[in-house]
Amino acid sequence: MINDLLISVIVPTYNSVNYLPESINSVLNQSYNNLEIIVVDDGSIDNTKDLKLYDNDRVNYYYQEHQGISYALNYAINLSKGSFLSFLDADDLWTPNKLEIQLDVLLNNPNLDMVFGHIKQFISPEISEEERKNITGMDLKIPGYSRNTMFIRKKTFLEVGLFSKEYATGEFIEWYARAQEIGLKSHLIQDILSSRRVHRNNTTSNRNQLGYDYTRLLKNVIDRRRNKS
Repeated sequence: MINDLLISVIVPTYNSVNYLPESINSVLNQSYNNLEIIVVDDGSIDNTKDLKLYDNDRVNYYYQEHQGISYALNYAINLSKGSFLSFLDADDLWTPNKLEIQLDVLLNNPNLDMVFGHIKQFISPEISEEERKNITGMDLKIPGYSRNTMFIRKKTFLEVGLFSKEYATGEFIEWYARAQEIGLKSHLIQDILSSRRVHRNNTTSNRNQLGYDYTRLLKNVIDRRRNKS
């Protein structure tokens, strides 16, 4: 039976207490409900650990000293019990039927290894009207080749390996490059499956770190492919 298949939903978080409850609720409200939610708190100094949402028996909370997102993700993957993995950032949201749609696509297309969907952005309520004037792209439907929309069998994910701990950002891009190198097949469906919150503290606003990591990441991917050719 399809409903017997357990999905592990992995939510890394760091100082996102204002957004995490809404994100978790977007998982708890999924049309497919045979799931476990693994929240790994990467050393938050806000009151993330005190949230009442952990009273739900489907939400499992774990704390680690601050090490970075790849450490939190890998910690959660090693704890996961599901046959499938899906990931959600602590400040973003899923549409209510995300997991059901992707599970159906993967089960009915055995040649596929992973399924992605589209993303829309939304402006967080605390952003002022003045700040909103400088934000564009809210109406765009964005192809979501990202961790937030990926749905994959756990055994397939582990064929590629865990996320690299070498980069502070860009860990998914590096992982996906490895997945392509071993020939995994992905499919992008047209449904909007995730909503990306635009707020003042988005990780990608740290342009210096982002640019440094992406430059190193790209170089390593190119070097690895050159050495294989």
